Amino acid sequence: MKPFQLILLLAFLPCSSFAQKFSFELNYVIPFGDNFLSENYIGVAELGVKYRPINIGIAKLGLSMKASGYVSRAQLNNLTGLNTQGYFFQPKIFVELAKVPFTKIHPFAEIGYDYVIFRSTASGTSDPIISTIDGGSIEGGLMYDINGLVFIQLIYDFSRVFNDQIQGSSPYNNNLSRLKAGLGVRI
Repeated sequence: MKPFQLILLLAFLPCSSFAQKFSFELNYVIPFGDNFLSENYIGVAELGVKYRPINIGIAKLGLSMKASGYVSRAQLNNLTGLNTQGYFFQPKIFVELAKVPFTKIHPFAEIGYDYVIFRSTASGTSDPIISTIDGGSIEGGLMYDINGLVFIQLIYDFSRVFNDQIQGSSPYNNNLSRLKAGLGVRI
């Protein structure tokens, strides 16, 4: 083996190991169901990162962090003078099946925490109104490997949030469902 080829091989070996531990995702988010999020907001995008430090043969365990953005339907249709955006932050732990009969398909499940910030600004004012909600979430999905580095995924995300600012707890105010479809890369 020539020295140049050996250097290239040694340079890419750590990348191969690293690729199995980190991934970055870009998802399109679709809120749905009978809840305030799906009736009042449109999903813009979600960015995520996953770290898989534990490999136990058939499964990989890890941590993920996702951030997504939403825009008010009324704002997009210029129906009100109120501009509102929602920002979800979701730290989670997950398990991903690594060895399944179809080796390109990887089912996964996540459980974690949701912290949501809503930022509203009325026309003619510069002071925003900030409100927050938080709660727990569970997520399940499938990843399909296009090649060793790139994958596509489909995810269902359910959140149970609590809002102290709204009187009365109801599924409309507390249960949020989202479908996510996206692309990821392992680097």
